[in-house]
Amino acid sequence: MALTKLLSGGVDLTENFLFTGRLAGDIPHGVAQHDNSTSFNSTTRAQGLDSSLSSSDVTVSTANNRLTPTVAGNYICGTVHVFSGSASAGYTPSTILRKNGTSFQHVGDINNYASGHTESYCTIGLASFNGSTDYFDTAHNHNAGTTMTSNGHGRTFMIRVSD
Repeated sequence: MALTKLLSGGVDLTENFLFTGRLAGDIPHGVAQHDNSTSFNSTTRAQGLDSSLSSSDVTVSTANNRLTPTVAGNYICGTVHVFSGSASAGYTPSTILRKNGTSFQHVGDINNYASGHTESYCTIGLASFNGSTDYFDTAHNHNAGTTMTSNGHGRTFMIRVSD
């Protein structure tokens, strides 16, 4: 019953989940797709946010590749970076979530690919934004000594979860 109401946008969730706030398509959020323009061989901010897949109260800027919420609160932020390239054995790629250009969450691990391949990394974290000047962006890194390139399947997103 609650799921049906949630999907139709008409549930207050307080009876079951202690959730209060805006619902359905009105929850402040932003989702942007990465294009295939970002090549990197060191820490590089994800570039080429080519369009907003969906947004409400979050500005998705293709000019500076960041998401800026216009409603203050705590946001679940995340990224899926998908990239291709060649690397030597034993390198460490990572994805980084950043608030105002400073890392607040990252994930990475050691890989042992020694030829061409495609990888994807998902990183999720929670951060508070002021609703005016704070912004969210992502970066990726690897220490393979060669260039990796985003392949256009990545996403960056943020969803407000509380005041």
